[in-house]
Amino acid sequence: MLRLCEEYKERGVVGIDMAGDEGLEYESESFTKSDVECAVFQAAKEKGIHRTVHACEEGPAICVKKSLTTSSKRHPILRLAEDEVRFSINSDDPTLTHTRLSDEYKLFLSWGFTEAHLARANFQAALHSFLPPEEKKQLIDQLQQAYGFSHYSLPPSSSSSTSPSETRSSTPPPKPSVTFGTWAERS
Repeated sequence: MLRLCEEYKERGVVGIDMAGDEGLEYESESFTKSDVECAVFQAAKEKGIHRTVHACEEGPAICVKKSLTTSSKRHPILRLAEDEVRFSINSDDPTLTHTRLSDEYKLFLSWGFTEAHLARANFQAALHSFLPPEEKKQLIDQLQQAYGFSHYSLPPSSSSSTSPSETRSSTPPPKPSVTFGTWAERS
């Protein structure tokens, strides 16, 4: 999989994901499942390939659409939004779920979300995307213009003069953030 990420990087592949049943175990005398996963993710990091993990998802569904298909009556997402937990709203796999992002927005609104909640989720999606820094800034500028917000920040881009050893020992750059109170308070 890692080889394919490298091979198709110029054709739009931006990262690698790990997903599946974490309870499914396999071992041999020489390695365990987690040894292999850690080695692949470390190699991906060293090659500059973005990584993400869908972990611990075999329990109760956190995916909104999955909650509906599993007959869940309540979903914790509004509470998470009110507690300012970072999340994004996605259509997951439209060919499997037969849904569009607009359908997800309607569902969230029916559960009590406001436009401010949706805006925050969209900013968080942009801030945490795998886009190159300049494209990420352009996307955030477009969101800022669309929503009428002016307060957002991006972490400073890393300097090319910084050596790898200086990077490891220095403090990590500040995390990107979006700050706004209510929809009416946007500026």
